[in-house]
Order: sequence, then structure tokens, then C-alpha cells
Amino acid sequence: DKLHISAVPTKIPKHITVNISNLGLGQAFKVEDIEAIDGVQILDNPKSSIIAVEVPRGQKAEADAATATGSAAPAGSAAKA
Repeated sequence: DKLHISAVPTKIPKHITVNISNLGLGQAFKVEDIEAIDGVQILDNPKSSIIAVEVPRGQKAEADAATATGSAAPAGSAAKA
């Protein structure tokens, strides 16, 4: 939605770009992960998530079922760290 900042009018950025290419399933990009911007103070809670990569419902149900039964994940489907 929005990111709350404090800055003089000449320092207000038109947009803030973040790189989320390294996020995997179940990971989040937080306010504290934003690189410092000269003259801009971010007012939001540093621990607040901006973006979260969630497991699709169908895959989550399959993973939960496999965990509950002690089944191993199919070959080639191991989670990346």
C-alpha cells in the first residue's frame, strides 16, 4: 500500500525500487531491508513486511499432508535455503 516517510519536499522519491528476486516461498521483504535513501527517513516499523511470498493453497496442503504422514518430498522438489 503505502510507505510512510519523512523528508523535505525536494528529497521525496517518486518511487522506491526494491529487488525481491532472491525471495523464496515463505520469505518476506521487510521495511528494514530497504536500502537507505539520502535525506529520507522511513517511519514505518522496521519489522513490518512489505512483500511476502506465500505457498499456494494446493501446494501448502500437499506439503502439510506429507509432513503429517512422514512422506518425503518428490525428487527435485526440495526447498531452497
